[in-house]
Amino acid sequence: CKKVMKKSIFLLLLIIVLSVFLRFFYLERIPNGLYSDEAAFGYNAYSLLKTGKDEFGFSYPLVLKSFGDFKAAFYSYYLIPFVWILDLSVISIRTGTAMLGIGTVILVYLLIKELSKSNRIALISSLLLAVSPFALQFNRMVHENNLVVFLITAGTYLFIVSLRSRKLLILSLICFAASLYTYYDAKIFIPLMLVFLIIYYRDKFLNDKKKLFINCFIFLLLILPLLNLMLSRKDVWTRPQNTVIFSDIGSVLDINQEIGDNRITSPLNPRIFHNKLIKFAEVFISNYLKHFDSDFLYFKGDYIKIYSTVNIGIMYLMELPFFLLGFLYLAKYTKSEKYLLFFWLLMAPIAASLTKFVPSASRTMLLVVPLAVIPSYGIYYCSILFKKFLKNTFILFTVILFTINIAYYLHFYYFITPLRYSREWHYGMKQVIQEVQQVQNRYDSIWFSKKAWGYIYPLFFIKYPPSSYQPQALLSSPDEFGFGWIENFDKYLFGKIPKYFDLNKNILYVVAEGDLPFRTKPLYEINYPDGQLAFQLVDTKTLQRDCYNCSLIYKPEDEDIFGNKLPAR
Repeated sequence: CKKVMKKSIFLLLLIIVLSVFLRFFYLERIPNGLYSDEAAFGYNAYSLLKTGKDEFGFSYPLVLKSFGDFKAAFYSYYLIPFVWILDLSVISIRTGTAMLGIGTVILVYLLIKELSKSNRIALISSLLLAVSPFALQFNRMVHENNLVVFLITAGTYLFIVSLRSRKLLILSLICFAASLYTYYDAKIFIPLMLVFLIIYYRDKFLNDKKKLFINCFIFLLLILPLLNLMLSRKDVWTRPQNTVIFSDIGSVLDINQEIGDNRITSPLNPRIFHNKLIKFAEVFISNYLKHFDSDFLYFKGDYIKIYSTVNIGIMYLMELPFFLLGFLYLAKYTKSEKYLLFFWLLMAPIAASLTKFVPSASRTMLLVVPLAVIPSYGIYYCSILFKKFLKNTFILFTVILFTINIAYYLHFYYFITPLRYSREWHYGMKQVIQEVQQVQNRYDSIWFSKKAWGYIYPLFFIKYPPSSYQPQALLSSPDEFGFGWIENFDKYLFGKIPKYFDLNKNILYVVAEGDLPFRTKPLYEINYPDGQLAFQLVDTKTLQRDCYNCSLIYKPEDEDIFGNKLPAR
């Protein structure tokens, strides 16, 4: 027994080492840009560390105003120790994310061992999660769903263990409560999960109703600040309201058209079959099923490029037969664990299915656990079906095929995706800011094109003092997608490049391809990895030299080439 235990610990350590390697290898360079949401979480962590306030000056907030999308602040609080130790940088904030991924691999091992009482299944589950393209995609970027998955997995594990050690129940509820302060999908998944756990394990808890009541009361106290926030502030709902299916004007137009058609062809009341209840139910079911589409699972993944790898789904194709076998094995031969895993699998896509943008990898990250665990049962089932010789052959064959599949994924992740998706990752902004820092003292103003992704990058890469920025932070009214815009702070301006330039002012312009209607020799130029132009730095002297009609006078309040008012100074 000790020998088996030592072997299991050794194998788990190897899996952890593999997890560390896959999550930290070239972490600062791949993904090869810093997405704006990553920078926002990082800078707000920096601001909270330095001042106890977010970038807009709100003390210890539960939500971050950020770009007007009101992100959950919990993730920035989580990043504070990493920013404190490693300073504000790409590697510091992504280190925090990678650590969550490694922690989840360990938690899945513990959870499945507790459920199945099988070291082998637990080890296979943690191994599949360690190499999962779904997990790696998010564990190497700063995103709240990493914290959601970690906390819910921890909460579920502690809940199962609390069935024999009641003292751990409060820790489980703390994890579940904390997850509600993170990503939106947890706010739907957690109530469903808690109801399921309490009902399914009711015999274990009804014996001591007093303790159950006390723990429920503590849980309500933990989430009371969140409930107060959600009920008292309408602005935190702006972004969710813009993304849910109920705000989709297209569905309403479809209903009206169907009603019109019905009046021509049918004597029945058109509202019987053509109403919002039926239409939104159809949309929800369609959205839900798209998360189990083969393209999403195995071939393409999320259509939003920062959430996917070229030609790769959220699972390896090699996992498909084992997923089916694992599903059958769980249904036929297991007892308690199948209900929990099947519930987890079926409930995870619900939050994403209520939105207009599907299939969504970011909103269904909770799927990563059952999608790693269920195939592990299939692999285990196959291993016990074969006799010793065939068993060894099966293991060798499976390892070879998985290795090929993983190598294929890593090739596309490290070599192809950075080439094709660099724009979406906002590649080049670090280099732009580094160059701007070297020359900014020569200029009165520095104007960033709107195509240069906005104010968050100077804040992040310059490490602009939060105490100096907070009094200047003024977010514009939200656009149709719920996002606002910072027009200026200090000497930095952010907006569309003007049609005419005032050459009497000493201004440095950061422009993107298509911003200038003429060719000029820039002071500095950055290309995307595929060789196409990313950004250029030009100034008034450059414009005087290369643009004969750029001396046309404009006033700061004039409109730009698109008819938008320029930011006033």
